Amino acid sequence: MPQRSLSLKRLFLFALSAYILTRSLVEFERIAWGTGVWLGQFALTWAIALFFFGLFCLLCLVVVWMVLWSPHRLAGTFRFLSTSRDRLGPVRWILAALFLFLPVYFLQYTFWGKVLHGPYLRILLAGFSCLLLGWALTKDRNSFINWSAGLTALVLITGTYTLFVSLIEVTDYPFSLGWSEGNRLWDYSLLFGRHLYNYPPDKPIIVLLDIGRQFIGGVPFLMRGVNIWQVRLWVALVDVVPYLILGWAAFRLTKDQFGRWILAGIWAFTFVRQGPIHPPLLICAIVVALVWGRPLWLAVPLIAVTGFFAETSRFTWLFAPAMWAAMLELSSPAFQNYQMDKKTWFRAISVGVAGAF
Repeated sequence: MPQRSLSLKRLFLFALSAYILTRSLVEFERIAWGTGVWLGQFALTWAIALFFFGLFCLLCLVVVWMVLWSPHRLAGTFRFLSTSRDRLGPVRWILAALFLFLPVYFLQYTFWGKVLHGPYLRILLAGFSCLLLGWALTKDRNSFINWSAGLTALVLITGTYTLFVSLIEVTDYPFSLGWSEGNRLWDYSLLFGRHLYNYPPDKPIIVLLDIGRQFIGGVPFLMRGVNIWQVRLWVALVDVVPYLILGWAAFRLTKDQFGRWILAGIWAFTFVRQGPIHPPLLICAIVVALVWGRPLWLAVPLIAVTGFFAETSRFTWLFAPAMWAAMLELSSPAFQNYQMDKKTWFRAISVGVAGAF
Protein backbone atom coordinates (compact mmCIF):
# COMPACT_ATOMS: atom_id res chain seq x y z
CA MET A 1 0.00 0.00 0.00
CA PRO A 2 2.75 2.57 0.87
CA GLN A 3 4.53 1.81 -2.42
CA ARG A 4 1.29 2.27 -4.35
CA SER A 5 0.61 5.55 -2.55
CA LEU A 6 4.12 6.77 -3.41
CA SER A 7 3.62 5.86 -7.07
CA LEU A 8 0.33 7.74 -7.18
CA LYS A 9 1.97 10.81 -5.68
CA ARG A 10 4.73 10.66 -8.26
CA LEU A 11 2.23 10.31 -11.08
CA PHE A 12 0.23 13.23 -9.74
CA LEU A 13 3.30 15.48 -9.48
CA PHE A 14 4.46 14.49 -12.96
CA ALA A 15 0.99 15.08 -14.45
CA LEU A 16 0.73 18.45 -12.69
CA SER A 17 4.16 19.49 -13.97
CA ALA A 18 3.29 18.37 -17.50
CA TYR A 19 0.01 20.29 -17.37
CA ILE A 20 1.63 23.54 -16.18
CA LEU A 21 4.44 23.30 -18.72
CA THR A 22 2.03 22.51 -21.56
CA ARG A 23 -0.29 25.37 -20.66
CA SER A 24 2.71 27.70 -20.36
CA LEU A 25 3.84 26.70 -23.85
CA VAL A 26 0.35 27.34 -25.22
CA GLU A 27 0.30 30.79 -23.61
CA PHE A 28 3.73 31.59 -25.04
CA GLU A 29 2.55 30.48 -28.50
CA ARG A 30 -0.44 32.82 -28.28
CA ILE A 31 1.89 35.69 -27.38
CA ALA A 32 4.21 34.92 -30.31
CA TRP A 33 1.37 34.44 -32.83
CA GLY A 34 0.63 37.59 -34.82
CA THR A 35 4.04 39.20 -34.37
CA GLY A 36 5.12 38.89 -38.02
CA VAL A 37 4.96 36.94 -41.27
CA TRP A 38 8.30 35.09 -41.32
CA LEU A 39 6.59 31.75 -40.66
CA GLY A 40 2.83 31.85 -40.61
CA GLN A 41 2.15 34.77 -38.30
CA PHE A 42 5.38 34.46 -36.34
CA ALA A 43 8.20 36.98 -36.50
CA LEU A 44 11.67 35.44 -36.78
CA THR A 45 12.72 36.37 -33.25
CA TRP A 46 9.47 35.14 -31.70
CA ALA A 47 9.59 31.91 -33.70
CA ILE A 48 13.09 31.23 -32.38
CA ALA A 49 12.00 32.16 -28.86
CA LEU A 50 9.01 29.80 -29.08
CA PHE A 51 11.24 26.97 -30.31
CA PHE A 52 13.72 27.34 -27.45
CA PHE A 53 10.97 27.78 -24.89
CA GLY A 54 9.45 24.51 -26.11
CA LEU A 55 12.82 22.79 -25.68
CA PHE A 56 13.11 24.31 -22.22
CA CYS A 57 9.69 22.96 -21.21
CA LEU A 58 10.60 19.52 -22.54
CA LEU A 59 13.89 19.58 -20.62
CA CYS A 60 12.04 20.58 -17.45
CA LEU A 61 9.67 17.65 -17.88
CA VAL A 62 12.60 15.26 -18.31
CA VAL A 63 14.23 16.64 -15.15
CA VAL A 64 10.97 16.19 -13.21
CA TRP A 65 10.78 12.58 -14.38
CA MET A 66 14.38 11.95 -13.31
CA VAL A 67 13.82 13.55 -9.89
CA LEU A 68 10.73 11.42 -9.27
CA TRP A 69 11.84 8.04 -10.69
CA SER A 70 15.60 8.16 -11.13
CA PRO A 71 17.10 10.67 -8.68
CA HIS A 72 20.49 8.95 -8.60
CA ARG A 73 21.18 10.27 -12.11
CA LEU A 74 21.06 13.83 -10.78
CA ALA A 75 22.97 13.16 -7.56
CA GLY A 76 26.22 14.53 -8.98
CA THR A 77 24.53 17.67 -10.28
CA PHE A 78 22.79 18.32 -6.96
CA ARG A 79 26.06 17.74 -5.10
CA PHE A 80 27.84 20.25 -7.34
CA LEU A 81 25.11 22.86 -6.84
CA SER A 82 25.15 22.36 -3.07
CA THR A 83 28.93 22.71 -2.93
CA SER A 84 28.84 25.79 -5.14
CA ARG A 85 26.25 27.41 -2.88
CA ASP A 86 28.33 26.79 0.24
CA ARG A 87 31.35 28.42 -1.40
CA LEU A 88 29.49 31.62 -2.25
CA GLY A 89 29.63 33.03 1.26
CA PRO A 90 27.75 36.35 1.62
CA VAL A 91 27.09 36.38 -2.13
CA ARG A 92 24.39 33.73 -1.65
CA TRP A 93 22.27 36.29 0.24
CA ILE A 94 22.64 38.76 -2.61
CA LEU A 95 21.47 36.03 -4.96
CA ALA A 96 18.58 35.25 -2.61
CA ALA A 97 17.46 38.89 -2.74
CA LEU A 98 17.66 38.85 -6.54
CA PHE A 99 15.67 35.60 -6.77
CA LEU A 100 13.04 37.16 -4.50
CA PHE A 101 12.64 40.65 -5.97
CA LEU A 102 13.77 40.41 -9.59
CA PRO A 103 10.77 38.35 -10.84
CA VAL A 104 8.38 40.72 -9.05
CA TYR A 105 10.06 43.74 -10.63
CA PHE A 106 10.05 42.01 -14.02
CA LEU A 107 6.31 41.31 -13.91
CA GLN A 108 5.07 44.40 -12.09
CA TYR A 109 7.28 47.24 -13.28
CA THR A 110 8.35 46.40 -16.82
CA PHE A 111 6.60 46.06 -20.16
CA TRP A 112 7.04 42.29 -20.02
CA GLY A 113 4.54 42.09 -17.22
CA LYS A 114 1.83 42.98 -19.73
CA VAL A 115 3.21 40.56 -22.30
CA LEU A 116 3.55 37.58 -19.94
CA HIS A 117 0.08 38.01 -18.49
CA GLY A 118 -1.02 34.37 -18.64
CA PRO A 119 -1.49 32.61 -15.28
CA TYR A 120 0.55 29.52 -16.17
CA LEU A 121 3.58 31.49 -17.34
CA ARG A 122 3.45 33.38 -14.07
CA ILE A 123 3.05 30.17 -12.08
CA LEU A 124 6.07 28.74 -13.90
CA LEU A 125 8.14 31.83 -13.16
CA ALA A 126 7.06 31.81 -9.51
CA GLY A 127 7.90 28.11 -9.26
CA PHE A 128 11.43 28.63 -10.54
CA SER A 129 11.81 31.63 -8.24
CA CYS A 130 10.84 29.44 -5.27
CA LEU A 131 13.26 26.74 -6.38
CA LEU A 132 16.19 29.14 -6.75
CA LEU A 133 15.39 31.02 -3.55
CA GLY A 134 14.99 27.75 -1.65
CA TRP A 135 18.38 26.62 -2.98
CA ALA A 136 19.99 29.85 -1.76
CA LEU A 137 18.34 29.60 1.68
CA THR A 138 19.20 25.94 2.31
CA LYS A 139 21.84 25.61 5.04
CA ASP A 140 22.24 21.84 4.86
CA ARG A 141 25.48 21.22 3.00
CA ASN A 142 24.33 17.81 1.81
CA SER A 143 21.04 18.99 0.30
CA PHE A 144 20.26 20.88 -2.86
CA ILE A 145 17.10 22.17 -1.17
CA ASN A 146 15.31 21.08 2.00
CA TRP A 147 11.69 21.38 3.11
CA SER A 148 12.31 24.24 5.52
CA ALA A 149 14.03 26.41 2.93
CA GLY A 150 11.52 25.46 0.25
CA LEU A 151 8.52 26.42 2.37
CA THR A 152 10.25 29.63 3.46
CA ALA A 153 10.87 30.51 -0.17
CA LEU A 154 7.25 29.77 -1.06
CA VAL A 155 5.95 32.06 1.70
CA LEU A 156 8.37 34.85 0.76
CA ILE A 157 7.70 34.65 -2.97
CA THR A 158 3.91 34.61 -2.67
CA GLY A 159 3.99 37.31 0.01
CA THR A 160 6.20 39.58 -2.09
CA TYR A 161 4.03 39.13 -5.18
CA THR A 162 0.91 39.97 -3.14
CA LEU A 163 2.60 42.95 -1.50
CA PHE A 164 3.48 44.64 -4.77
CA VAL A 165 0.00 44.16 -6.22
CA SER A 166 -1.06 47.09 -4.03
CA LEU A 167 2.15 49.11 -4.32
CA ILE A 168 2.11 49.07 -8.11
CA GLU A 169 -0.75 51.58 -8.08
CA VAL A 170 1.27 54.15 -6.13
CA THR A 171 1.75 56.76 -8.85
CA ASP A 172 1.23 60.48 -9.41
CA TYR A 173 -0.96 59.84 -12.47
CA PRO A 174 -3.67 62.54 -12.09
CA PHE A 175 -6.65 60.52 -13.27
CA SER A 176 -8.53 57.53 -11.85
CA LEU A 177 -6.76 54.17 -12.09
CA GLY A 178 -10.00 52.22 -11.75
CA TRP A 179 -13.72 52.61 -12.12
CA SER A 180 -14.28 53.62 -8.47
CA GLU A 181 -10.94 55.08 -7.34
CA GLY A 182 -12.03 58.66 -7.97
CA ASN A 183 -15.24 58.16 -5.98
CA ARG A 184 -13.36 56.60 -3.08
CA LEU A 185 -10.69 59.32 -2.89
CA TRP A 186 -13.46 61.92 -2.96
CA ASP A 187 -15.22 60.21 -0.05
CA TYR A 188 -11.97 59.84 1.89
CA SER A 189 -11.00 63.48 1.45
CA LEU A 190 -14.19 65.07 2.77
CA LEU A 191 -13.70 64.21 6.46
CA PHE A 192 -10.40 66.09 6.88
CA GLY A 193 -9.93 67.79 3.51
CA ARG A 194 -13.21 69.53 2.75
CA HIS A 195 -11.32 72.84 2.59
CA LEU A 196 -9.66 71.61 -0.61
CA TYR A 197 -12.89 72.12 -2.56
CA ASN A 198 -14.62 75.32 -3.60
CA TYR A 199 -17.92 74.46 -1.97
CA PRO A 200 -20.18 76.50 0.34
CA PRO A 201 -19.17 75.63 3.93
CA ASP A 202 -22.74 75.88 5.19
CA LYS A 203 -24.02 73.20 2.82
CA PRO A 204 -23.58 69.50 3.65
CA ILE A 205 -21.85 67.14 1.25
CA ILE A 206 -23.40 63.71 0.92
CA VAL A 207 -20.83 60.97 1.46
CA LEU A 208 -21.77 57.44 0.43
CA LEU A 209 -19.36 55.84 2.91
CA ASP A 210 -19.52 54.92 6.58
CA ILE A 211 -17.50 57.01 9.02
CA GLY A 212 -15.14 54.18 9.96
CA ARG A 213 -13.87 53.58 6.44
CA GLN A 214 -13.92 57.31 5.70
CA PHE A 215 -11.73 57.97 8.74
CA ILE A 216 -9.07 55.40 7.81
CA GLY A 217 -8.95 56.50 4.17
CA GLY A 218 -8.95 60.19 5.10
CA VAL A 219 -5.91 60.20 7.41
CA PRO A 220 -3.46 61.53 4.75
CA PHE A 221 -5.67 64.59 4.23
CA LEU A 222 -4.63 65.77 7.69
CA MET A 223 -1.32 66.78 6.07
CA ARG A 224 -1.11 70.16 4.40
CA GLY A 225 -0.28 70.03 0.72
CA VAL A 226 -0.83 66.28 0.42
CA ASN A 227 -0.58 65.07 -3.18
CA ILE A 228 -2.17 62.16 -5.01
CA TRP A 229 1.00 60.04 -4.83
CA GLN A 230 1.01 60.27 -1.05
CA VAL A 231 -2.71 59.47 -0.84
CA ARG A 232 -2.26 56.40 -3.04
CA LEU A 233 0.72 55.30 -0.96
CA TRP A 234 -1.44 55.48 2.17
CA VAL A 235 -4.24 53.50 0.50
CA ALA A 236 -1.70 50.88 -0.61
CA LEU A 237 -0.17 50.62 2.87
CA VAL A 238 -3.65 50.24 4.37
CA ASP A 239 -4.10 47.28 2.02
CA VAL A 240 -0.88 45.69 3.30
CA VAL A 241 0.13 46.64 6.85
CA PRO A 242 -3.08 45.65 8.74
CA TYR A 243 -2.93 42.16 7.22
CA LEU A 244 0.64 41.73 8.41
CA ILE A 245 -0.16 43.02 11.89
CA LEU A 246 -3.16 40.68 12.10
CA GLY A 247 -0.96 37.70 11.26
CA TRP A 248 1.69 38.68 13.79
CA ALA A 249 -0.97 39.33 16.45
CA ALA A 250 -2.71 36.00 15.82
CA PHE A 251 0.43 33.84 15.92
CA ARG A 252 2.12 33.88 19.30
CA LEU A 253 5.50 32.23 19.22
CA THR A 254 8.36 32.25 21.68
CA LYS A 255 11.30 34.62 21.35
CA ASP A 256 13.56 31.94 19.89
CA GLN A 257 11.10 31.51 16.99
CA PHE A 258 11.24 35.09 15.72
CA GLY A 259 11.91 34.03 12.13
CA ARG A 260 8.94 31.68 12.09
CA TRP A 261 6.78 34.41 13.62
CA ILE A 262 7.70 36.79 10.79
CA LEU A 263 6.94 34.11 8.20
CA ALA A 264 3.63 33.31 9.90
CA GLY A 265 2.59 36.94 9.58
CA ILE A 266 3.55 37.02 5.91
CA TRP A 267 1.62 33.80 5.28
CA ALA A 268 -1.44 35.22 7.06
CA PHE A 269 -1.16 38.38 4.96
CA THR A 270 -1.08 36.35 1.75
CA PHE A 271 -3.97 34.13 2.83
CA VAL A 272 -6.33 36.78 4.23
CA ARG A 273 -5.51 39.27 1.43
CA GLN A 274 -7.24 36.95 -1.03
CA GLY A 275 -10.56 38.11 0.49
CA PRO A 276 -9.91 40.97 0.64
CA ILE A 277 -11.22 42.43 3.91
CA HIS A 278 -11.97 46.11 4.49
CA PRO A 279 -9.36 47.83 6.73
CA PRO A 280 -11.79 48.73 9.58
CA LEU A 281 -12.74 45.08 9.98
CA LEU A 282 -9.06 44.14 9.95
CA ILE A 283 -8.35 46.63 12.72
CA CYS A 284 -11.17 45.07 14.74
CA ALA A 285 -9.66 41.62 14.18
CA ILE A 286 -6.23 42.90 15.28
CA VAL A 287 -7.64 44.26 18.54
CA VAL A 288 -9.49 40.99 19.20
CA ALA A 289 -6.30 38.99 18.59
CA LEU A 290 -4.26 41.26 20.86
CA VAL A 291 -6.68 41.06 23.81
CA TRP A 292 -7.19 37.31 23.48
CA GLY A 293 -6.39 35.80 26.88
CA ARG A 294 -5.71 39.18 28.51
CA PRO A 295 -7.30 40.22 31.83
CA LEU A 296 -11.01 40.97 31.51
CA TRP A 297 -10.60 44.52 32.86
CA LEU A 298 -8.58 45.20 29.70
CA ALA A 299 -10.30 42.89 27.22
CA VAL A 300 -13.94 43.83 27.90
CA PRO A 301 -13.70 47.61 27.28
CA LEU A 302 -11.47 47.16 24.24
CA ILE A 303 -13.84 44.61 22.71
CA ALA A 304 -16.75 46.99 23.41
CA VAL A 305 -14.96 49.86 21.64
CA THR A 306 -14.05 47.51 18.78
CA GLY A 307 -17.70 46.50 18.35
CA PHE A 308 -18.73 50.16 18.23
CA PHE A 309 -16.04 50.94 15.66
CA ALA A 310 -17.13 47.98 13.54
CA GLU A 311 -20.75 49.16 13.63
CA THR A 312 -19.81 52.70 12.58
CA SER A 313 -17.86 51.29 9.65
CA ARG A 314 -20.70 49.04 8.45
CA PHE A 315 -23.68 48.13 10.62
CA THR A 316 -23.63 44.47 9.53
CA TRP A 317 -20.18 44.14 11.15
CA LEU A 318 -21.54 44.86 14.63
CA PHE A 319 -21.39 41.27 15.89
CA ALA A 320 -18.07 40.30 14.25
CA PRO A 321 -15.71 41.29 17.11
CA ALA A 322 -18.03 39.69 19.68
CA MET A 323 -18.16 36.39 17.80
CA TRP A 324 -14.40 36.34 17.17
CA ALA A 325 -13.56 37.10 20.80
CA ALA A 326 -15.98 34.50 22.15
CA MET A 327 -14.74 31.80 19.75
CA LEU A 328 -11.12 32.49 20.66
CA GLU A 329 -11.89 32.22 24.36
CA LEU A 330 -13.79 28.97 23.85
CA SER A 331 -10.93 27.55 21.80
CA SER A 332 -8.32 28.32 24.47
CA PRO A 333 -8.88 25.07 26.47
CA ALA A 334 -8.07 23.09 23.33
CA PHE A 335 -4.48 24.26 23.75
CA GLN A 336 -4.39 23.23 27.41
CA ASN A 337 -6.38 20.30 28.84
CA TYR A 338 -9.29 20.07 26.38
CA GLN A 339 -11.76 20.99 29.13
CA MET A 340 -13.89 24.11 29.37
CA ASP A 341 -14.52 25.18 32.95
CA LYS A 342 -16.69 27.97 34.37
CA LYS A 343 -13.89 30.49 33.97
CA THR A 344 -13.68 29.81 30.24
CA TRP A 345 -17.43 30.20 29.78
CA PHE A 346 -17.43 33.37 31.88
CA ARG A 347 -14.66 34.93 29.78
CA ALA A 348 -16.34 33.95 26.50
CA ILE A 349 -19.71 35.34 27.56
CA SER A 350 -18.15 38.52 28.95
CA VAL A 351 -16.24 39.47 25.82
CA GLY A 352 -19.12 38.35 23.59
CA VAL A 353 -21.65 40.53 25.41
CA ALA A 354 -19.21 43.45 25.49
CA GLY A 355 -18.67 43.29 21.75
CA ALA A 356 -22.35 42.95 20.90
CA PHE A 357 -23.70 45.69 23.15
